[in-house]
Amino acid sequence: MSSTAIKFLAPFVDSYLRDPNLFGLGGIMDIIKIGACAVLLASQACASFSFAGGSSKPRNDKEWDPNQWNDCSYGCKKIPPDSQVLKKFSTGSQENLDSNRFRVLAWNLYKGRKPNFRQAFLKLTQDADVILTSESVDSDPVQSSKLSIQGMGWDFATNFLMKDNVGTGVSVGSRAVARDVRFSRTDDLEPFVKSPKAIIMATFGIPGFQQRLLAISIHGINWDDDEALGRQLRKILPELKKHKGPIVFAGDYNTKNQIRVDIAKQVLGEAGLKRVSWDNPTQGKQLDDAFVRGVEVHSARLIHDYVDDGSDHPAIDLDMTYHGK
Repeated sequence: MSSTAIKFLAPFVDSYLRDPNLFGLGGIMDIIKIGACAVLLASQACASFSFAGGSSKPRNDKEWDPNQWNDCSYGCKKIPPDSQVLKKFSTGSQENLDSNRFRVLAWNLYKGRKPNFRQAFLKLTQDADVILTSESVDSDPVQSSKLSIQGMGWDFATNFLMKDNVGTGVSVGSRAVARDVRFSRTDDLEPFVKSPKAIIMATFGIPGFQQRLLAISIHGINWDDDEALGRQLRKILPELKKHKGPIVFAGDYNTKNQIRVDIAKQVLGEAGLKRVSWDNPTQGKQLDDAFVRGVEVHSARLIHDYVDDGSDHPAIDLDMTYHGK
């Protein structure tokens, strides 16, 4: 198989291996068909195939309507309209964060499907002031694990509904009351599943300061061209520029190559955010990342202790202080 064929086929196989539940038999057959196309590299032969999920090319913003329910494919049942995206499952028990030094934990939860998820989640989050998640779901064991943390408030942005009507998306949690909760979804859709990716953001009070912390959780768009990540980030750039206080923006950016890292640095840099300096950077591609503004970062670690039995991603652990202006 040529290098071009491997480059074409790899993202589809990789995504299937990560989450076969999104595909089903039709999706497996489509991957086989795409594999044949990649080997043959013959557009005429590929054009003769009929794909269960339609074209592998993502639909653009003119082909799905955020103001109504939209169809999608395979493990994705429906994409909700904007009015149905945000859910508040609980409210924080205190008005502000404990202090101007705070710990942020960000983690792709792999929908809670790993056998040791609950134990890993509760261990990782036990000292966190703000928790940012992607590939979260509004069902157990994820939901019960979140709500078992005493005093923690949770806000959730639904990416799409799976075939069992379980919502999956991104969330933000804190014992401090979340204000100004909002979300953004990509105009681009992932091929096959044909769903957007989501971002959720909220602000939290910092004792002794008028400015509030803006905390943002991201699930970066994956399969589309590299510039799609830039488009996703640019959609919220006005929000970042408008916010006057500190910002932490962390999660699964799907920065699978240096081009994407550079795009994120360039776009977010327009709002004054900088990529954290990692204590233990990953050699090779690092999908999970963090950008901050207006804080002193004491440590930025990737915790790999629960990869495989807790999730398929390491957790991000950030320790930082806001000193004010």
